[in-house]
Amino acid sequence: MKNVVTSIYAQMVYMIGMGLGFLLTPNIVLGLFGIESTSEIWIRVLGALVLVFSSFYYVMAKHEFLPLIKISVWERFLFCSILVVFALLQMGPVTFYLFAALEIGLALWTLMGLRRTNL
Repeated sequence: MKNVVTSIYAQMVYMIGMGLGFLLTPNIVLGLFGIESTSEIWIRVLGALVLVFSSFYYVMAKHEFLPLIKISVWERFLFCSILVVFALLQMGPVTFYLFAALEIGLALWTLMGLRRTNL
């Protein structure tokens, strides 16, 4: 279970970083991924939302809450799929593949940990 919990903490750290980045310095983060700068408030709203959601990962890990840990894997795969579709349809930049790859890696880490512990 330790490996599963560690993977959830890693997801939480990633989300805190992205959340703070989009909330406080969105154009720097966007620029790192080759996405145009924006003055729209929505990117900061997204950052706040991601930051708030990171607390769910803390609770999942701290309490080893398996139902949420398990569903988080599939939610992250769904999110990755949506990013890939956006990139394929040219609705978003190809850098969406990078976000998807990171998310897939973290989700697979959790999934493999769950399977190793037969959970």
